[in-house]
Amino acid sequence: MSRSRACAEIYDYALLTASGVGGPDGIDLHARDSEGTPALHWLLRFRSRLTPSVEFIDAIVRDGYDLDARDATGATLLHLAAAAGELDDVDLLLARGASTTDASGRRPVDCVPRSKRTLRERLR
Repeated sequence: MSRSRACAEIYDYALLTASGVGGPDGIDLHARDSEGTPALHWLLRFRSRLTPSVEFIDAIVRDGYDLDARDATGATLLHLAAAAGELDDVDLLLARGASTTDASGRRPVDCVPRSKRTLRERLR
């Protein structure tokens, strides 16, 4: 599946979930691009006001998304959220049992920008 198609499907799912309609049938939450990166990882990396919120992440976890899915670099959603400085996402993912090490053995705190002191302190 192409990256743009995978992201479009996850984005549509996010919009429907956020609107309370629920996720559409037939969308593969685990869709990966040709490099093996889960589409949801791309959406979180390039987050904007229209991409996944904490509520969306919580909904897809309830729908069975693998919290420990890794992208081509070995990063998990938790590591991407930490790198983006998304405190609420990090709290949710930890509460849902996300793995705290990536494929390289890095911890989420290793990914947090130095400017995000509150998040760095919480993850120590």
